[in-house]
Amino acid sequence: MKFWTATGIGLAVRDISVLVDDYPHADEKVKATHMYESCGGPVPTALVTLARFGRTTALASYVGNDEVGRFILKSLSGEGVQTEAVKIKKKRHSATSVIIVENGRRTILEAPDTQSFSLNWQDVRQLPLKQCRSLLVDARCIEIQIKAAKIVRQA
Repeated sequence: MKFWTATGIGLAVRDISVLVDDYPHADEKVKATHMYESCGGPVPTALVTLARFGRTTALASYVGNDEVGRFILKSLSGEGVQTEAVKIKKKRHSATSVIIVENGRRTILEAPDTQSFSLNWQDVRQLPLKQCRSLLVDARCIEIQIKAAKIVRQA
């Protein structure tokens, strides 16, 4: 039986990180020193980190049927995170966050609808819950995450 290092249930977003030397004041224009785009969200970020260390990981989440959603799925898959439990929702837009980073500090501008994140049990039950060593959650769909945690603990 294959064991997974970690499975996760949580919001997946596109992060646009903007590095600046000095944080801008109101009505000020500041040049970025660097900008990059990546998959984000607390759970996906942790799973990508584990995958980069050679660990097996899987995510349950959803993305919209849009260019951003395709970017998120491609980024996760490219990093080695199993995405079979990531659902594509036709009437949803994928979330994007902008992160301003200045001297190690960060300010996150979160997409408007990220608080309404929810999955149903059918989405989550595709995860290898009985074969994983840990479960990562972000407290966005608590009832489902508690149910999953009980299965992982029993296993």
